[in-house]
Amino acid sequence: MPTTPEQIDLWRSAPTENQSLEFKEAKIQFDNKALFKYWAPRCFKWVKRI
Repeated sequence: MPTTPEQIDLWRSAPTENQSLEFKEAKIQFDNKALFKYWAPRCFKWVKRI
């Protein structure tokens, strides 16, 4: 299911970050391998909880 603009607005209006919502500032452009190495463990951990 794709993320809708309404969902993004809901995330942006959250009062604080939490266990399943974390914003990161993109100061430099990351390559795909670096992004995968960063996000894959977090996503797999989240999926296991479902």
